[in-house]
This record gives sequence, structure tokens and C-alpha cells, in this order.
Amino acid sequence: MGSLKAPGSDGFQALFFKHYWHIVGDDIWGTSSFILGRGTVDNAIILQEIVHHMSGKRNRNQNIIFKLDLEKAYDSVNWDFLRETLQFFGFPSATIDLIMLWVTSSSLTLLWYGMKLDPFAPSRGLRQGDPLSPYLFVLCMERLAILIQDAAKVSQMQMVHNLLSQFCLASSLRINVARSRAYVGGGVDRARRARIFSVTEIPFTSHLDKIGRKLAAWKGKLLNKAGKITLVKSVLNAIPVYPMQLFWFPQAVCDRIDNLARNFIWSRGDRHGMHLVSWKKITMAKRFGGLGVRQARPTNVAMLGKLAGFSWRVGAGAVSFWYDSWCSLRPLCLLVPYVHISDSALRVCDVFRDGVCELRRLATPLTHEFSQKLLSLCVFTDQTVPDLRVWASSTDGLYIVAGCYDWLMTQRTEQLPTVPWGWI
Repeated sequence: MGSLKAPGSDGFQALFFKHYWHIVGDDIWGTSSFILGRGTVDNAIILQEIVHHMSGKRNRNQNIIFKLDLEKAYDSVNWDFLRETLQFFGFPSATIDLIMLWVTSSSLTLLWYGMKLDPFAPSRGLRQGDPLSPYLFVLCMERLAILIQDAAKVSQMQMVHNLLSQFCLASSLRINVARSRAYVGGGVDRARRARIFSVTEIPFTSHLDKIGRKLAAWKGKLLNKAGKITLVKSVLNAIPVYPMQLFWFPQAVCDRIDNLARNFIWSRGDRHGMHLVSWKKITMAKRFGGLGVRQARPTNVAMLGKLAGFSWRVGAGAVSFWYDSWCSLRPLCLLVPYVHISDSALRVCDVFRDGVCELRRLATPLTHEFSQKLLSLCVFTDQTVPDLRVWASSTDGLYIVAGCYDWLMTQRTEQLPTVPWGWI
């Protein structure tokens, strides 16, 4: 992220967090969506659990989830609706007047051929980048959630649709139907799904459907092999990336993604063409003679590697001696029958002095071989240097998805000599 890009909802630019991450990093890492101690990944996992419960065979309830995309949400909020929302949630009149004064006192200025025009006042919208704007927008969305919850009690989809229309009319917000999605539970049959779509016009689609549309057969008529491969790389590197960072894809989904890409590369117009080169060779790195097309499963693993696979680089030595991965021996607790209760809180800095492991400080029984391994470790601690989480498979300790993918592919295939490519 650029250091001097537009500030976030808290009003700070990325430059501030880069310079002071050692101070504010722990607080920011544990805070998301205005809930202390919860991260963005936690929210996505909770949603995934809800969807998993809805799709279970034993769940025959007729539940439905709508993912609504709002067009230019911050810029479109109606000020009268915002005032009514603050009154609805019981804010004091003095506080409401103060907030509305802040919202309505903004002004805009345009640059026209390098010249600054006269300022003018907007008639709606929230200020982008202001720390208060996200909270006000969340209140507006919370009001919508309450209205939907009350309307859904009567189990009438038409009423919910009418309520969304009324909400959009009152708030000046507009739902982008093309980018919104619906998901239903196992108790909703195809006929009812069709009726829901006829009312809301919100489609029931998945990432596989999106990939299929991007790799439609008719596009193959307009592209040669090089163009098809470029399009496949673009689609596979963009559409499934975010969910792959959060969830372990079923093998059937990964196989389907690979199948869509493979068939598109060898398609001949509307017909499937003969696959002249194996998928294994196509997905090899270019330096090994392949085309560098990514496989779905290793990509999924590499994306999820952001959540795991890290070890500690010892600085102050405040990490756990037994339970953290801080050396090449893995977590040491896995190498002993048990950890003595008096050792459970030991830190690395408690055991190492002047780079040498002091075995006398350990109450846990050790084998002679394991003791020799500990004595062979040379670890110096420095209280002025913080312990850092690093990716063990990279030389600089930084985790890069592309680097992890390459490492995974080398583990799955035999080592091949580098192919000298040349321009023709």
C-alpha cells in the first residue's frame, strides 16, 4: 500500500502505521468491524459457518441470505434519512445537531484544466476518509437490518423486496443488482428459487459461475492460444483469490476450476478441442518449460499460508520456549513425552544465556540426544529487539503468495532442469 494514499476510516494514512506498527500493530490486528478482539477473517469464518449450516442435509429450513452491493454508498446517503436514523437509535438532540452540522458543512472544489473553481456544497453523502463516517453508515445499515428482520417474520418475500425499495427511496442508496447475490438453504427448492428471483432479480450464483462466464466458449473464437492462456491467468488470479484466502476449497471445486481453465485453453469455438499437452506440463513454471498457469489447489494452499506456516525470529526472546516455533526443531513440546508443569511458562530468554542453552533450568526430562540438540543451538537475545513472525521458506522472512506457490509446486513435482527460452 502506498504510504501517502488516501487515509482510511480512522483518518490516518498508511505512512503512520508503517512507522509505528511496533506500537499500534497488536491493537489494529485484533480489531475489526468495530468489535474489539475480532479480525476480518473471523467475520468471514462466522459467515461461512452460517452458510455451511444452511446447506447441511439435516437443515430443511427455508433460510435465505442476500449479499447486497450498494452503488457509491457513502456519496449517496440522504441527510434527512441520516437524521431520522440517529433519532431512531435514541441519540440526544444536541448530539444529532452536532453530527448533522459536521455532515452538512462540507464543501467540494473542482480542478478544471489546472484551475481551481469556486467551492460548492453537496446535498447528500458522507465524508470519505473521516473517522466518523463508517459509524454513521453502519447505523444506516443496522436500521435496514432491523426492518428486514421485522418484515421477514411474516415470511413474505414480496414484502421484503418492497421494504428494500422503500429503504433505497428514503436513504437515496441504490442496490446494484448485477453485483448482488442470494444464497438459500437446503429447504428451498428450485421452483421457489425461481419465484424469489422473479421478485428480487438477484441471481443465485457462485464463484464457479463467475469463472465460467469469464471463460465462456464464445470468447475462444476471438483469441488464439496465447490470448486464451493470458485470459485464463487473469481470471484465475483475480476471481477466486479472496475466498481462497479464507476457506479450504473442496477438492471437487478445485478440480472444476482447473477443468474450466483446461477446456477453455483447448476449445475450438463452441466445441471442446483435443488436449494436446498434459495439464501437469501446462501448469509448470516457465523456467521448467511450462506456461505458468496456476493450479487451483496449490493456489488455495498458498493463499491460506497467510494464516499459518510462520515461525518466530528471536529478538527479545519473549516467545514460549516449548510451544512456539522459534528454531529448526519445530515446537519443542513435540519432541518430549510431556512438558513439566513448572516449565510451561518458560520463555526463550529464560533458558538461553550468552547464546547457550542452560539445561539446568529445565525440569522436563530430556533424552541425551535431545539435550545435545539443544546445546548445539546458539541463540542470543536482545531486549531492545522485538520477536518477529517470519516465513521460514524465504530468505528474508517475508511471506509472498507467489513464492509459496512455487515452493509447493517444487514439492509436488520432480526437479527439472531450467529450460532456456529464446525470442523467435
